[in-house]
Amino acid sequence: GALNPAMKQILLCIALAVGASGQTAAGSAERIAAQQTAGNWNGRFWRSLDHDGKIVFVLAYGSAVQEVTIAQSGGKLDRYKELIKPFWPTGLTGAEIVLALDRFYDTPENGPITISGAIEVIAQRAYGANDAAIEKTIDELRSKAGKF
Repeated sequence: GALNPAMKQILLCIALAVGASGQTAAGSAERIAAQQTAGNWNGRFWRSLDHDGKIVFVLAYGSAVQEVTIAQSGGKLDRYKELIKPFWPTGLTGAEIVLALDRFYDTPENGPITISGAIEVIAQRAYGANDAAIEKTIDELRSKAGKF
């Protein structure tokens, strides 16, 4: 479905926050390009991080999602819960999200999928989406990643 303007703004802010986190990435331009899909960090980048780097990434990403969602919710708790649900699995700890991302990227075909896309899949699972809906999302993310 079409995203409302608030959701578009949340996605833009998340993309900017995550994109900015990678400005210090070392390595050749080719290696960095392989670790990004449409300018966003993907599973290849994720797999290159050590455990501490993964924890820092998840905490920073989660903080960015929460800050943007708080700003967009206008201080209304129900609106906050509605806005954050597609982007962040609020019931999971940072360590559990790291583990879920590791498992997601254990499948080689998921390597080009952006980390933000993988977190959306994890959020779907955490909120009880059925397997068919999750597989549909993964297929869409793979298709989208294949276009870049």
